[in-house]
Amino acid sequence: MIGLQEAFEVFSKASETLQHSYENLQSETRRLSQELAAANEELQRAQRLQAMGEMALQMAHEIRNPLGSIELFAALLSNELKEKADQKTWADQIVTGVRFLNTIVTNMLTFTKVSKPQFAVFDLQQTINETIAFFQPVCLQRNIRVTGCESGGPLWIAGDREMMRQMLINLLMNGLQAMPEQGELAVRARVSGADSVDIEVEDTGVGIPEENLSRVFDPFFTTNEKGTGLGLSLVHQIVEKHNGTIRVESEFGHGTCFRITLPMTEQREARC
Repeated sequence: MIGLQEAFEVFSKASETLQHSYENLQSETRRLSQELAAANEELQRAQRLQAMGEMALQMAHEIRNPLGSIELFAALLSNELKEKADQKTWADQIVTGVRFLNTIVTNMLTFTKVSKPQFAVFDLQQTINETIAFFQPVCLQRNIRVTGCESGGPLWIAGDREMMRQMLINLLMNGLQAMPEQGELAVRARVSGADSVDIEVEDTGVGIPEENLSRVFDPFFTTNEKGTGLGLSLVHQIVEKHNGTIRVESEFGHGTCFRITLPMTEQREARC
């Protein structure tokens, strides 16, 4: 027979084991409750973001149509005022402002929808030259000198031409915002290796602090009070969708250089 003392010891051990199991169960219950609350919060956040995205998409479409009309009429007015320099400058400033707004709206549209590149072979050098020409009026107003690469021929790549244009516009806008008064902005493109092309967009602006370099491609991260924090994030997305790579080098107070490497469809030589 089991003595009273032995029975008490067995009971005590069983109680300790039960208490320990109960505490573990309570801890696991709290953990699961926290995870469930976090999951519910994340779900609600995703639903809010989706609703905001749908609203932003509708607003962006409604804003974009009148912007196109404003730019068209301002450009026509600028042509009519060639002999009135002061008034022509005002019209050009309207065109410049509209172009900046249109880029912001385009970024919103791109960010709120999942889009796949429509691949086709095109001349990257021509797209760069067209984008620089598009930005010349903005640069002139800010006393910024912008230069492109004089290549020895076309740079053929397979990609989405409009996405590449948007990528370049966002990089140029980023450079312009880093030079509020004056400076130099350079776009260079050249063959790199046997089957790739490098694009560099470099400015002489304020630069990026070292602690921010790892975050420049994060959505909504910006140190510019007037920025949305979407431009460089979209640049990164576009580069990834084209199977390319992007890196940034910057020295605070001395400018920034973005370097992009993209696959090339056909070797062509280009030197800057």
